[in-house]
Amino acid sequence: MHFAKNSDLQVYAPQIEETIDVTSDLCAYKVQLSEKLMSNIISKKLGEHEIAWVDAEVGKEDEKLILLPPSSTPPPHQSVLVGDLKLADFKQFLENKGLQVEFAGGALRCGEYVTVRKIGDSQRGSTGCQQIVIEGPLCKDYYKIRELLYSQFYLL
Repeated sequence: MHFAKNSDLQVYAPQIEETIDVTSDLCAYKVQLSEKLMSNIISKKLGEHEIAWVDAEVGKEDEKLILLPPSSTPPPHQSVLVGDLKLADFKQFLENKGLQVEFAGGALRCGEYVTVRKIGDSQRGSTGCQQIVIEGPLCKDYYKIRELLYSQFYLL
């Protein structure tokens, strides 16, 4: 109650024994992208959606939150690969490219030296973070498999 009385912040204080929903979507904000920002965004189609990396600053216009172009050059971001790789599909893709591939211990063994595996949250329908690891010596096969792997994703 202290914040509700002594702050400009909008605070909701539930009554004793009142049940409230505190799921993560309550932390979502609706923002509008300024025309200047939109004109600089390069989006990529992902299914029926368009995705893009956006560096912006939050401003306020007519009591609405608006995203504006950054006032200074933002630092470069790490590349983000977007997509969902199924190892069985990737195995078939590599075989169609003429590579010898087999499943071994939940990973793909590609040729003699290179292994591709998924680690992280792999529950069905999960939106958790997954990593794809390529293991092996830096050789011609390694770089070829890495290039083919990257071709299965959208790079942001």
